[in-house]
Amino acid sequence: MPLSSFIRVVLVALASAVLIPIGVSPAAAAAPPAPVARELFGLHVNDLVSNDPTVPFGTVRLWDAGVTWRDLEPAPGQFNFAKLDLQVAKANAEGKDIVMVLGQTPQWASKRPAEDAYYGKGAAAEPKDIRSWRAYVRKLAIRYKGKIRTWEIYNEPNAELMFSGTPQVMAGLGREAWIQLKTIDPRNYVVSPGIVTRTLNSPKWLDAYLKAGGGRYANAIAVHFYVKARERPEDTIRYLGIIRKIVADNRVSHLPLWNTESGYGRYNPTDRATHEIYGGSLSMAYVARTYALMAAGGVARSYWYGWDQRNFTGLYLTTNGRDAGVAGRAYGVTYGWLVGSRVHSCAQVKTGAIAGGYSCVLTKGSVQRRMLWHPDRTATIRIPAGYRSLHQLDGSKTAVRSGRTFTVGPVPVLISTSP
Repeated sequence: MPLSSFIRVVLVALASAVLIPIGVSPAAAAAPPAPVARELFGLHVNDLVSNDPTVPFGTVRLWDAGVTWRDLEPAPGQFNFAKLDLQVAKANAEGKDIVMVLGQTPQWASKRPAEDAYYGKGAAAEPKDIRSWRAYVRKLAIRYKGKIRTWEIYNEPNAELMFSGTPQVMAGLGREAWIQLKTIDPRNYVVSPGIVTRTLNSPKWLDAYLKAGGGRYANAIAVHFYVKARERPEDTIRYLGIIRKIVADNRVSHLPLWNTESGYGRYNPTDRATHEIYGGSLSMAYVARTYALMAAGGVARSYWYGWDQRNFTGLYLTTNGRDAGVAGRAYGVTYGWLVGSRVHSCAQVKTGAIAGGYSCVLTKGSVQRRMLWHPDRTATIRIPAGYRSLHQLDGSKTAVRSGRTFTVGPVPVLISTSP
């Protein structure tokens, strides 16, 4: 069945739909979608050597892995690369691209060494002497030339305990890092500082950073699409729209958008406890819905925080930091559903049994598929013509045929024209 006929059949069967306003530019929306690359599925792994993920993933971001600037250079010119060397060697051996996050100033280099910060006194301040930052970045670029190709300027600079300087100061640090990284290896790929969306200042901060010239020193724009308390994956659609507008207004829409960190459940630094814990089927649902919406929104990479952590967010992929739990297994299944597929659209259904639910049109070669869910309730719908299998997030598959019914609820399912 041709794709155009397939879409018409499914829309008739599942009721009319309206495209989710996910903020994709008109030019991107008009272009044929590229297949989802494995790099969409990024992970944070605090100890890649000991806790190598047991599910497929595309790339790793090194954060909370003990390799910040203050970890690597505890005293001027005295570097300790042992931990980073192990992580890099492991990722290289597995063919995983590494995102190395720069920053977190050692106290000796800090402009405000007595200032409170999340990672220790003085860590959130800019360096008092730009030459120390320049030397640090250059040292890493030389040591890991050809081994680390992707560099993120900073982590969540719009969060005060992460960075206490201004967007203009951060733009200066970004420029210096760009010069060092590109001088050592022009193939180095530089990602802007990853702002976090759930803070009230995130749009204003990103806008100020780009207006200060930060976009000139980046190959991609990084955002951390964390949602607020009681918000759901679908709320990222709104955040995407806000970010896309800021990027467009600053004339850097040509740069890819990366989600370099996200998850669910909020960590409170005051009581050092995680609030909102997500488990069971809801954890599976949130993983799959997040990646479907990121793919549909044109986000090139999305890094889940994290594989082997059970402290800072409330949705855990593993049972003990090593072995995949239900959410971790759902991550692997979603990888199989999306990687290599073309995501033609995601739509919110307006009428019919699944009204208010979501439907994503996928193709993989000649195979046509639909990913379906309803965030609020369950609904019974009929199998459209031509579909032959129903896939669940637990990895199971059931043969189906046209006219039979199946249930859609908060946990996404996939129907396919292949057996």
